[in-house]
Amino acid sequence: MLVQPETVLGWHRELVRRKWAAFGRRRGPGRPGLDPELQSLILEMAKDNPKWGCVRIRGELLKLGLVISATAIGKLLRRNRIGSAPRHSRLSWKTFLRAQASAIVLTDFLSVDTVFLKRLYVLLYMELATRRVIWFAVTDQPDAVWVSQQARNLCWELSDVGVDARFLVHDHDAKYGGGSDLVFRAEGIEVIRTPIAAPKANAHIERHIGSTRRECLDWILILNRRHLERVLAEWFEYYNSARPHRALGLRTPIARSDPVLTAGPLTCTERLGGLLREYAGAGAGSSLNPQLICPYDGRRGSAVYGQDAHARGCASARPGDNRAQRRGLVCKPALARRSKMPANGPPWHPVLGIRSGHPQG
Repeated sequence: MLVQPETVLGWHRELVRRKWAAFGRRRGPGRPGLDPELQSLILEMAKDNPKWGCVRIRGELLKLGLVISATAIGKLLRRNRIGSAPRHSRLSWKTFLRAQASAIVLTDFLSVDTVFLKRLYVLLYMELATRRVIWFAVTDQPDAVWVSQQARNLCWELSDVGVDARFLVHDHDAKYGGGSDLVFRAEGIEVIRTPIAAPKANAHIERHIGSTRRECLDWILILNRRHLERVLAEWFEYYNSARPHRALGLRTPIARSDPVLTAGPLTCTERLGGLLREYAGAGAGSSLNPQLICPYDGRRGSAVYGQDAHARGCASARPGDNRAQRRGLVCKPALARRSKMPANGPPWHPVLGIRSGHPQG
């Protein structure tokens, strides 16, 4: 014989392999792949939730009415070089610092000289996570008693807006040497002092003070304390609701945070005589008078923060019902474009709840 038996058997196996290979090509590609949008959704879930595995992602998809096997999800993650949950769920510094920022409040003093060369002091409190100014107060005598009273006011305000602060950061200024730190410790807030002569240790509030000077105070001559309170109330309202922030992805701390597609003409709202301008669609409303549905009777009104709905004219608000307070807003009828401040100086700002204290506490 010219060939061995093993050679004949090998030829047979090769013929069988070629037969079924050709048959497979005639059948087509087999099971259809996942939809591209569905693949993007799975990858987004895996990246946003690094502790989730294939089975957990499958369970989330089932709640959305999407039936996909855990094997298909695992293959998709491996193709995109996303490992299993224990491997890619390590805590990054960015995630860690962002989680800590939600419980940190920053504070510092800002000094302003009036036209008559009288120095006024502004005490600021800002939430680190949202860059929102929670409280400010103006005085010409920032003694320990006054600072302690503002600390109590801040604790009440944090309780009203639902901010669970754990840390408060300030410098070694002697104005904090009174009982303000004791007030915060009694509320369970740990006080952290920055190193001496190290403004970068409290860089976020320093940057905010710089923005306040460059965009507002450097362009206005301040007459007295009441004038400064009104100017700062307008500025902080604009800062919280209309000014984009780089750290927030060019979004605002509160109010109009998400982009809104508008059709038709745009409107420009001027503040402080045109020093600050805000642009919005004609039908989208302005943050000066944001429109919302009343949580009690469905009426459309203008947003008012930090006040009692029953006292502000919400017709169906029941005494003792604090649903609006828990949401951080209540409603009043949209009768005027803006509520007027009291003549004796504003203890709070009427639109965004930015409270301003008086020197007497």
